[in-house]
Amino acid sequence: MDKEIKAKVEEFVKEYGRRELSMDEMDQVSGGGDGKGYAAAIDGKAYREDFILNMGRTMEQTFGFDVAADALCKMFGLDPVNEKRHSADIDALVNRIYTIHERVQDNGSSF
Repeated sequence: MDKEIKAKVEEFVKEYGRRELSMDEMDQVSGGGDGKGYAAAIDGKAYREDFILNMGRTMEQTFGFDVAADALCKMFGLDPVNEKRHSADIDALVNRIYTIHERVQDNGSSF
């Protein structure tokens, strides 16, 4: 990933990644939750769909779809060429990321 893009993504995550938890999120943290609604990135952290969607939309506005899609695919260990072929916009790509993650979580297969 381009160093400038990586720096922007890290800046975005740093700025928007820390916030007060909602009551629903607090229940999942204290109760353990079932992990649904989160996708694990290659950095070992789990991110909520609304956070990734917001980040993807912001990156798309700043850098364009191709760069934003490449960054998200690399973040979640997916093939950018294949995923961009199946997704017309960031919303569809994020939906696909979470669909794949939930499928893997349920039965261990990404296909």
